[in-house]
Amino acid sequence: MVLQPKVRISPEFPREKLEREAIAMRRRILGPDHPDTAISVYNLGCYSASQVIWLQA
Repeated sequence: MVLQPKVRISPEFPREKLEREAIAMRRRILGPDHPDTAISVYNLGCYSASQVIWLQA
């Protein structure tokens, strides 16, 4: 049995849009190496991973 991901990530999802805006603002204001910027990137990654649906091939 092989599982393949089917990704449902889209800019239409409000949370994803907000996370991306937070990353852009924090990069602009705090810089790309600031811990709060890293937290925003991590949050987007967690959200994106939760949007993956695994399908049995």
